[in-house]
Amino acid sequence: MKRILLFVTFTLLVFPVFSQVSVGITAGYSMAKFKEDSKMTATTITNSFISTWHAGVIAETKITGRLYFQPQLLLSKKGNKYELVYKENDVYNRQETHLTYLELPLNVVYKFNGLYVGAGPYVARALKGTYDYYMTYVQREDGTVHENSYKADIEINSHPNRSEYANFIYYRPMNYGVNFLAGYELKNGLFVNVNYSLGLTDNYVDKVGQYNRSGGVSVGYFFGKGK
Repeated sequence: MKRILLFVTFTLLVFPVFSQVSVGITAGYSMAKFKEDSKMTATTITNSFISTWHAGVIAETKITGRLYFQPQLLLSKKGNKYELVYKENDVYNRQETHLTYLELPLNVVYKFNGLYVGAGPYVARALKGTYDYYMTYVQREDGTVHENSYKADIEINSHPNRSEYANFIYYRPMNYGVNFLAGYELKNGLFVNVNYSLGLTDNYVDKVGQYNRSGGVSVGYFFGKGK
């Protein structure tokens, strides 16, 4: 992963001097959540999107005809919000996860009359994360309302020390998937697109069936186009 990131960074920053490669910047707003394979028994379960963002650099080089290769190097936020309700005890539970990735999408796009569509794989490295937990419940005997909450840093580690496992939340460092996009580019290099990211690897160390999903809107600018 480190070698790939170094190579792409070198390409984005240096290679345009010697080749017909356009370099630009991009950023955008996303909505992220987890796809969960696990089955839960709460009376009401809401698996919600959270608001996130992504930003970084983008490059483009022509492959042939209308086909172009567009690698990106992004800081990308992902995560999820769970809300669970158990009516028998008036239990309300909220669990919110936020993860930061260094992400490398490798898209191939097809352009026509300013419009473009594309897709490609991505590889991402988790940098850090936080987990927020909040719960309230009613004591049946006297009706007292109890609250419990805490916030913890997520440990990015594929091989946790099991003696400490109960004290930490562990997520895998590496994440892989595919992404899809469609957009419009002006002749001066300004562009806007909608995009969707589909994670294919389990986030959690114990393989509970938790996969990243996110969709959003990006804007950007290729330097030097239209001159």
